[in-house]
Amino acid sequence: MGDANELLHIFTDCQQSKRSHKTHSKKLATLLQGSKNTQLKNILTHGLLDQILIYPKSDPACNRVMEFFSLLMTAVDAVTLEFIVKHLCARLKSTAKIVRQKVLTILEGFFQISAEEQLELSVELITKIIESGIERLHDKIPSVRHAAVKVLRFLQDADDENDPVVEALLHSFHTDSSAQVRKTVAQHITLHEYKTKPALLKRLKDVQADVRAAIYERFVEETDIRQFTKENRV
Repeated sequence: MGDANELLHIFTDCQQSKRSHKTHSKKLATLLQGSKNTQLKNILTHGLLDQILIYPKSDPACNRVMEFFSLLMTAVDAVTLEFIVKHLCARLKSTAKIVRQKVLTILEGFFQISAEEQLELSVELITKIIESGIERLHDKIPSVRHAAVKVLRFLQDADDENDPVVEALLHSFHTDSSAQVRKTVAQHITLHEYKTKPALLKRLKDVQADVRAAIYERFVEETDIRQFTKENRV
């Protein structure tokens, strides 16, 4: 019961302030290390995490715990990370839209920190998250689809024009009814000379000004107009 009480203490403290998040993430990662402490992992995921996911309101304390969870995922060992990711991906199939959206928010935070710290993740883990994220691109709720784009943007293979993540994002860019989804794809999809660049250029006629502006800003920031053909410049 000592470890369980320590876990509860950490999560209580993390709801109140972010100041101790880094210290607590390292301490909790040590408690969860390896495959032995399954009971504590279950308390963490099926108990504490699930309570946060189903909480129906936007709440500062809840948001702080979600941020802590993203940080914790970057601190734990590979076995524990796989355990947590499997739980989160299972929750992405929840019938409650708030649960699906919160899971994606946690994953986005995890990948944001991972990118900043240049953490290496296993192919199996990445594949699992990609499959679950692409499935959410077809969610009936626009805000969930938008959250899925914000996760998948970290998982593109910039060297592969036929990368399944790029293909999925491009499909959403062409077909999604949500301007916010199309705008976010435009801001983050990998630019390929013969596939994504022409697709973005065609969307400069998008009915929504925000989408058109995002495309324009992307090309201004990341490309040289001399790279374009005469037709594309027009």
